Amino acid sequence: MAMMTVYEVQYTRLPAFHAAIYIQRDEAGGLLYHAVGSGVAGFQYEACATKRPQKTRSFYRMWPKGRVAVQDLPRVDLICQEVPVPRVQMVSGVHIQRDCRHWVYEALKDLRAAGVLQEISQKQ
Repeated sequence: MAMMTVYEVQYTRLPAFHAAIYIQRDEAGGLLYHAVGSGVAGFQYEACATKRPQKTRSFYRMWPKGRVAVQDLPRVDLICQEVPVPRVQMVSGVHIQRDCRHWVYEALKDLRAAGVLQEISQKQ
């Protein structure tokens, strides 16, 4: 079964870092899954093909989070679509603002729970 590495990627953006999930398909690039927008304008889910994150000017860092099987790529997109995008919330009068970093955390958790995201074995 062909496997691809899944990374969490951070890009430098103001006022905070932008986070995304990146699946490397080959040396040229892969697929990016993320919540784009802002707390003011609102967020929306986006999935797109992209060059390697290291090739972008705003790249900050990335680290592996696991692996997915090639045949599970459609499931990755379906699961990510179901993760609620961040929105401004008031809970008991307290302003709670989630952003793309929270979305990535939830998406990775849901991918693991669905059995799509597998841990990287130590013997690789």
